[in-house]
Amino acid sequence: MQGLLKKSLSNNKFYRKLKSIDEILVPMNEPPSRSQSCSCVFLVLTAIVVCFLGGFAVIWMGGGFIVEAVLVGETGPVTSRENWPDPLKSLAEELGETELDQTTIRVYCLCHGMDREYVWRMDAAPGLFEHIKERWGLTRIENPDWRILDGSSRLSGIATPDWWSPQQDGNTSFFVCPQELAKGKDDRFKVAFDEQRNVIFVHYWFNF
Repeated sequence: MQGLLKKSLSNNKFYRKLKSIDEILVPMNEPPSRSQSCSCVFLVLTAIVVCFLGGFAVIWMGGGFIVEAVLVGETGPVTSRENWPDPLKSLAEELGETELDQTTIRVYCLCHGMDREYVWRMDAAPGLFEHIKERWGLTRIENPDWRILDGSSRLSGIATPDWWSPQQDGNTSFFVCPQELAKGKDDRFKVAFDEQRNVIFVHYWFNF
């Protein structure tokens, strides 16, 4: 009777299908081998390390941009009088268009972060340099060793424009303000007066 039942079940299509499914599921229910466990752990650790390094790279790059924005800011040619450095705007207001030809003034921002740094040049109209010398309390110096004369900013490393070109050629006199001599805070001016070209070059740094 039992043999007849087995034979009947073996001929049953539904029974054969259930048996085949059971044969497939049995290996899946078996516990993973040691090598399989190690592989899974390795993959998980690798994913964690990759995520950590990727996050660190994003933070580092983002931090670099933030630091540059705070310490250097937006630099380049200053085309609008509204964006001139305050000492130059004050000078223009004091002298007016007749004594200061503003069309000859060219301004370049080298640093626009916590410390502000600019260079500019202007034609030396009669009496202009004497006014600047008195207004800023300039003192003449010999053989200046200014980093700016080498063509780049000490603060940002940005190069000065081609038109800012004072030369130590015997025709140019160099001056500094009291704050520059004392290495103090506030406005610091370095001025070069090229008498042959009749041009005044100014390096301005607001020491925060």
